[in-house]
Amino acid sequence: TAPIDEPRFEKEGLLIEGASTNLQINSGDLGIPGAGNGDRLSLTKDVVGIDGVSASANRVYKTGSESTPGGSVYFMGDTSVAFVAGSTYTASLFIKPEQETVFKLTAHGGYMTTNKSAVFTLTGEGSIVVDAGVTASVSQYGDWYRVSLTYTPTSSVASIYGVLCYPVTYTNATNLPSVGNWCLTFGAQIEELPFASSYIPTTTTAVTRSGDDCKVTYKNNTSVTVTDSTTCGEYSLLGIQPSNANVQTVSSNKFSRYSFGASYGSNSKKVSNEGSNTFHTVTTTHSNNYGSFTQTRNVASGELKLYMDGTYEGGYIDSTIRSGLGDTNEITLGRQDTNTTTYLFGHIKNFKIYDTALTANEIKLLQGA
Repeated sequence: TAPIDEPRFEKEGLLIEGASTNLQINSGDLGIPGAGNGDRLSLTKDVVGIDGVSASANRVYKTGSESTPGGSVYFMGDTSVAFVAGSTYTASLFIKPEQETVFKLTAHGGYMTTNKSAVFTLTGEGSIVVDAGVTASVSQYGDWYRVSLTYTPTSSVASIYGVLCYPVTYTNATNLPSVGNWCLTFGAQIEELPFASSYIPTTTTAVTRSGDDCKVTYKNNTSVTVTDSTTCGEYSLLGIQPSNANVQTVSSNKFSRYSFGASYGSNSKKVSNEGSNTFHTVTTTHSNNYGSFTQTRNVASGELKLYMDGTYEGGYIDSTIRSGLGDTNEITLGRQDTNTTTYLFGHIKNFKIYDTALTANEIKLLQGA
């Protein structure tokens, strides 16, 4: 993770995220006393984690002197996690496989009707076998993998199991090798989101990360100035978005507001708005978690046009000439102005501003449509 307002550029682009809370306390200490079965295996926090910091990751191994060597094998986070029935949560964990390469994350029957799990094979790009009623994902970061399990509890509980992970091969502790590491672990997280956002370290209490967005001043640059212009870029989403998540907003508190919404799933939509009272909405299905967006402004005709994935989606005429905008007015990427409910959870890349209104054919070429 990173401090607020520190840009995080990843292979997918600039990471933008809304606020989220890691409910898993002591997130760096899986298998802490009273919260794991340390009598069957050992965990020592003494190796470099995926964050590059020394002694930030746990080694999971067996010494041969554990007090109760038989029985099922698992490791877990602190048990002081509260779940609310009907809310959606995602548990995630970074794993660097060594002797073991197949792991299972479980949503426990203490808050589910029955145990629900996903089995992850951590070789190559990783693969998943998941139970009905839950979803899962795996991402590879060099030698490390991040695995996640998303579920909706059927019962509310005030304090119960946090991140819960099993090795699939070693169903009984007596089968664990006594030499070498079984795996390394880092960054246990549980958050009330339908996907895993970036890791938020915790100690004795839950920690909330504030939302991030990106702002660019737009005087003489964008589609609300007196010059023709085009703004465009590409985005990818971490998962099903909040219904009003925005990729780009061109706005000011003094003039019209133009927005792109981007989500996928049952509430798929893309939106273009004008002003605080009049809304021009373009809605279309969007089954992918990535895409491109383009907005053009032609001063002579007063026409604003909206394109998604290189395809014209709609537009309208705004005959008012925009002028007199100050340097403090901005393009916002990843949120609608100051609205804290419209954050994007995803990446934006290849954002461009052109000093002309691109044609439909130019946009198709630009967006690879």
